[in-house]
Amino acid sequence: MSLIEIYSSLLVHIAEQHDTWSVTSEEAPCTITRVESEGTLPLSIAVHGNEEKAHLLFHVYDDEILKNLAHRYLELKNESDIRNKESDSDFILMIDSDGFAAVYSAVETPHEDFTSQFEVLIQKAEKTLINAIKLAHKELEEFGNSSSSSANSIIGPVTGKLTVVEVLDKYFEHHGYANKHDKENKRYIFGFETSVYMNEESYPNFRIIISYSDDSLLRFSTPWLYKIDFSKASYHFIASIIAWYQFEYKFLAMSLDPSDGELRISIDIPIEKGEIHITQIHRIVTFIQSFVEETYKELFSLVLTDSEAAEEKLNKLITNYNKKRESAAWISKTKEKMIGLSEEQRKAIEAILEENQDKAATEMGGI
Repeated sequence: MSLIEIYSSLLVHIAEQHDTWSVTSEEAPCTITRVESEGTLPLSIAVHGNEEKAHLLFHVYDDEILKNLAHRYLELKNESDIRNKESDSDFILMIDSDGFAAVYSAVETPHEDFTSQFEVLIQKAEKTLINAIKLAHKELEEFGNSSSSSANSIIGPVTGKLTVVEVLDKYFEHHGYANKHDKENKRYIFGFETSVYMNEESYPNFRIIISYSDDSLLRFSTPWLYKIDFSKASYHFIASIIAWYQFEYKFLAMSLDPSDGELRISIDIPIEKGEIHITQIHRIVTFIQSFVEETYKELFSLVLTDSEAAEEKLNKLITNYNKKRESAAWISKTKEKMIGLSEEQRKAIEAILEENQDKAATEMGGI
């Protein structure tokens, strides 16, 4: 049983034992939440990780005041996000566009002791978060930026919002990315070197275009990410790959031009009359970088060189996914039937289920 599964189970168990906590999501990342009450913060705890590592994210949720405070503090510091670990703390403070969070490495505490140490961890997480919130408020107040009418030098004109162009300029300046601003077509063009991916000309790099020509959204796209040779890979097969990845990544769009074989990906961020922050841009850009590298290694390198092997790999990915879904459904139904059994009977059956889960994960290799 992986660490993320162990801690997910522990969080669910804790929520079931405490009236103040409830399970928000049992699917990865498993999340439990605590309703705000006098003297406590509205907290959510989510577990992230894999087979060997697990991290708990303690996040102050659904508080627009604190989220706005985090946004203004990041602007003050000219940072897209802040991560800081004090020498005497078990937690890493994280401030980003979602607000304030404290991250705890679950390997610091043996999972057998997690339940007994849970309240202590909550107290430490709250201390980390409260100190960070107080410090942010103090520094903003000293700068004259504690109210909604923030200093023009940071937020911009009387509207209190930066324009899309101003935000994009700030993003490129902050990260030091070379770019071309095509003002006529309202877009920015830039690129990255890659470790695995190779473009059509066998160079390790690709381009990203950020277009703001549509006032209602910001579009990220990768022109000519791949040029598909339909004499080697059929249009219908590539369409199947597109369907698979769009199923895995619901916010992702992939398009294939049947006239010239151009395959590109695109992601849209709705704007309308809302704001956009450089952290949102950074998240999309880093996702695209990761997606391009991982999917090239996983499947597209085969698509370009050996379509038969690529089709076999895709079928295997889909088969493994279906097996995993069937296994999870069977285990869930079995656990439901365990209600009413004695403690010894329940533990014996759980041990068998865990053994089967570990065996299945080893055989399938995961997705």
